[in-house]
Amino acid sequence: MAILNFKNELVGEVHEFELILKDNNQAHVSLKNYIELVIKGSGIDKNKIFGVGIGMPGFVDTKKGINYSYLLPINETLTSYLQRNLSLPVFIENDSTLIALYEQRFGTAVNDKNVMVVNLGWGIGLGMIIQNQIYRGFNGFAGELSHIPFFNNKKMCECGKYGCLETEASLKVLIEKILQKLNSGVPSQLSGITLKNEGENLQKIADAAFNGDRMVLGTISEIGYDIGRACAILIHLFNPEKIVLSGRGAVLGDLWLPSVLQGVNENSIPRLAEATKIEVSKIGINAELLGAAALALEKGINTYS
Repeated sequence: MAILNFKNELVGEVHEFELILKDNNQAHVSLKNYIELVIKGSGIDKNKIFGVGIGMPGFVDTKKGINYSYLLPINETLTSYLQRNLSLPVFIENDSTLIALYEQRFGTAVNDKNVMVVNLGWGIGLGMIIQNQIYRGFNGFAGELSHIPFFNNKKMCECGKYGCLETEASLKVLIEKILQKLNSGVPSQLSGITLKNEGENLQKIADAAFNGDRMVLGTISEIGYDIGRACAILIHLFNPEKIVLSGRGAVLGDLWLPSVLQGVNENSIPRLAEATKIEVSKIGINAELLGAAALALEKGINTYS
């Protein structure tokens, strides 16, 4: 969580809290408490807070203020519960859509009208900008790239289906594969990697990769190739002018590009692929935070007006 000003600049530090979503019928209460804690700790008068923007995984209906996957308070919507208890306007959005909103307003897609923003996170999300508008689909659930049945690997995804893209291509899988290789004795600079503390592990992996660790670079390439294959599908379906690799995984920067481009070029019709630029976002881990602020600003203006 963070507080930003109207220039989309951080005011104070970024706060991190663990919020258990799965099988937690009190998650909405914890979320409300964390928001109150950050506002109170900032020393900023609550009357100066313009609004609250929240990015979250799952099936989010931003118009109704409901996340059908998580955070389901009894007898009311998530936004109504938070607004009633915080006395502030509250707006929710799917995390990948928020990242696309940031890239459109402030990031890599500012001057582009048709862009696919791939959220390289613990899963693989997608935010779509079509004709300069954020595209959410019929009821807000468009962009579930992560759950395309992509592999015949018999690995169950968190969604309950088998072989989804995220079962082989995500930051979670990157950590799992690196851990497997370390345990089998593959030489590496890395040590102390676990399946916990994912953010800390990702930074260790990035440091090793930029220091030329062959095992880490090879694992990034394995996953990058499959991300490239997924990008090839997006190119065939949407003919975008640009694909932006954003989200937490952008901390690895242009290390993604060789394998992603290989996956694109080997699985795309050349005439289509040559028209699409592929870039890595420069904002990285804070893209969702900044997108949430942009959401609060845009929706808040409409609310107050």
